[in-house]
Amino acid sequence: MWDTETGKELLAIPSRVYRALFSLDGRRLVTIGFEEVARVWNLEQGSEQIELKGHASAILAVTFSPDGSRVATGAEDGTVKLWSAWPGREVLKDRSWIWGLSVSPDSRRIFASAWLHLCTFWEADSGRLLHCLPHDSDIVEIAGFSPDGRRLLTLDDQGLKAWDPASGRLLSRTAVPGPVSSRGAVLSPDGKHLVLAYPLESKLEVRDARSGRLLASWPSSASFNMAFSRDGKRLIVTAGRFDVGYGFVQPNAELWDFGAGRRILTLTGHSEAFHTVVSAMSESAPFLIALTVER
Repeated sequence: MWDTETGKELLAIPSRVYRALFSLDGRRLVTIGFEEVARVWNLEQGSEQIELKGHASAILAVTFSPDGSRVATGAEDGTVKLWSAWPGREVLKDRSWIWGLSVSPDSRRIFASAWLHLCTFWEADSGRLLHCLPHDSDIVEIAGFSPDGRRLLTLDDQGLKAWDPASGRLLSRTAVPGPVSSRGAVLSPDGKHLVLAYPLESKLEVRDARSGRLLASWPSSASFNMAFSRDGKRLIVTAGRFDVGYGFVQPNAELWDFGAGRRILTLTGHSEAFHTVVSAMSESAPFLIALTVER
């Protein structure tokens, strides 16, 4: 974990990590690491706070609700659990591996993307299925909800799709270059910009989130994972040189001034080649975290 002002390393978490996400207040971090347990870390103490146990297979997706009161986890057996005040309960069970999760801004709906074209909306409190959203790709990337919760953006091999969460209706479809497996995506907090990372082409693209129009292209050694600061002024990109046989080598993280399109820090500290990279940025405290699954 690094201070975004100075680039100084503040904390190293001794755990195998696949994905990570900060709580809204920046005091906690939830991590998953190819196992049946999610871990919540107290960042002020630099220690593990609690383990969230209950899945029977590896957890592949995790997210906080926008109000920070709940954690949703999704596993490869299709089970999604919603954790409130840390006793976990099963909310829903899909039919395939859960690939991604997103909670609506009002914390009332959960969107789950899974393997084999399965994308579903669920009511968070009851676990009632609300909508099934048709996609043509095996993998669907969740770009995120608009701030008012009226639009959900997803990416598949056919491009960018905007959905009405209330009705499940497809609002628009915009072509975006490359298959979904070759790029990463993140939506800006104001819902206006979509950032795409292309590791094999060593670039970042900034597009208009409604029209898909290309606004800027920046050279970067970006991997697939990115995160915005809460105010949208900074973008953290996990990066490294990609080697087909070894994954990402020479790992680092890039901190960008998003408005200026300027890289302001390159953060180093990982010394070994790794196959998975994740990034997260605190929404209130001036630090970020980039984690790896080391070989």
